[in-house]
Amino acid sequence: MNEHKLLIPGGGTPLKLLTKTLTDAPGKILVVGGMSELIAKRLQVKYKVNVELIVEDFESLLNANLILDYEENIIVKMMDFERTDYENDSFDLIFAQGTVSGGNRKKIIKEMKRILKPGGIFAVTEIVSAHETLPPVMKDLLEAAGISPLNEPDAEKYYQERNFTILASKDLPDALPEYYKSVQYVFEGKEEELTESEKSYYKKIIHRISHEGNVFLKYGGSKYISLKTMILKLAE
Repeated sequence: MNEHKLLIPGGGTPLKLLTKTLTDAPGKILVVGGMSELIAKRLQVKYKVNVELIVEDFESLLNANLILDYEENIIVKMMDFERTDYENDSFDLIFAQGTVSGGNRKKIIKEMKRILKPGGIFAVTEIVSAHETLPPVMKDLLEAAGISPLNEPDAEKYYQERNFTILASKDLPDALPEYYKSVQYVFEGKEEELTESEKSYYKKIIHRISHEGNVFLKYGGSKYISLKTMILKLAE
């Protein structure tokens, strides 16, 4: 699959920040969230270690295995992100791009801390709001998408209060407009340019977020909502 067709908020920027920050190969890697198959593959290629990917539902599990073609070095499992099946201190690196920004953030982060080794790395990309008070149309958009954004000025503090040290961070103000425009491109009659596996890859998200993207772009959502990616180290 071509990199420019990677439909995930933030694209490849969070991964680039991680690999620039983390030069030594971690022992065990976990990627959290559907639509992150190519992220898992690139991490496996970069660090040459086995990678596990967890998704929340059966359809995502099927799609992930299809996209990865049952890659032997990447294990895909279906789990509740709030209550995984892993033992304490299981991973050296956990990567979550846009998958912890819901109302259950606190529970997910608590679980990630449990399964992350002391001194381990948590690479997280959050949806953040530029203003504490958002217009009603933006509030409705976020509520419908199940998103509870952090206030951007407080995002780093949120993780510091949970025993993480900020190793690197980057604001991505243009990431969401680029993401929604990419989705519109795929949605508006471009399916013939995709392979069969790519069509399956996009099927789940296109219809879900096409309306969301129209609203975001029409009402200037980038003035209120953006992304922030952070490379965090858990206290030892």
